[in-house]
Amino acid sequence: MYKLFGYGLKDIPYINRLKNRVFYVIVITIVALNIFISFSLNLKKISNETLINSFIIVDLQNNLNEEKRNEIEKYILTIDGVRSVRFMDKSESFKNLQNELNISIPEASNPLTDSLIVSVKSADLMSQVQEIIETREEVKEVYKDEPYLKQSQEQSYIIYIAQIGSAIFSILIALVTIIIFNLGVAIEFLNNANTGLDYRKNIRSSKLKNLIPFSMSSVVATLIFFNIYVFFRKYVTNANFDSSLLSLKEIFLWHIGAIGILNFLVWIIPANLGRIEYEEENDDEFEYEFYEDEDRKDEFYDEFEDEDEDY
Repeated sequence: MYKLFGYGLKDIPYINRLKNRVFYVIVITIVALNIFISFSLNLKKISNETLINSFIIVDLQNNLNEEKRNEIEKYILTIDGVRSVRFMDKSESFKNLQNELNISIPEASNPLTDSLIVSVKSADLMSQVQEIIETREEVKEVYKDEPYLKQSQEQSYIIYIAQIGSAIFSILIALVTIIIFNLGVAIEFLNNANTGLDYRKNIRSSKLKNLIPFSMSSVVATLIFFNIYVFFRKYVTNANFDSSLLSLKEIFLWHIGAIGILNFLVWIIPANLGRIEYEEENDDEFEYEFYEDEDRKDEFYDEFEDEDEDY
């Protein structure tokens, strides 16, 4: 085993190949770590959007003029817990109803009134906001879309579970990355096993030699991920999905912070090489072999001198 790794020699091809493989594997794991971090961040965004979609519908009284509509809109916006208000005239409501029921009804038979779509910050505030709005004389009726609200809550719960799963995978990948780093340290450690270095000094020296390559691999992996993310986000945006991904500017500091923490942990945590041990070679054995060879050499010379005298 020790002969395979040499005696602290540099530029040995198979040792360099092993180190390069460790470098590539660390790059791959850190790219995967960044993917799970971005996945978690975007899930949080979708979750917030789902909560924002908690809304109530306010049917207005018939024949309200524009001034009255603007007044009620401004009033609703001042209510605590209201995020936004959108006006929807009765024609738009009527078209939406026809599309939902998949029927065609003449516009003259439209029984609906103008309405306001009130987006609420939290589903817990909906009842409170509803009670306040109902006190206004401009309001005919206030109601919640219960089926849609229930669906939004179920989606939020699923997204929350996915967020937790993504966070757990991120932590596991970070641990795997640290283990792979220790594997690189072990390669350097075994390569110096027979150089006479003290066990602890060998571990320290082997770790120091691998810290800079690790930090470089984390930077390379993060840059690779940023390029992949920008390309994928552009694809998602062009595909006109209901929800777009966070911009690179929005996730940049999160990823830099996560990779910074990972590097900090790798730098401060002592290298753990498990039960790797080596025995120092005994100089007495070499001395014994040396003297044994010298005795054989003397015997050879004695025989040679006796033959010379006989001659």
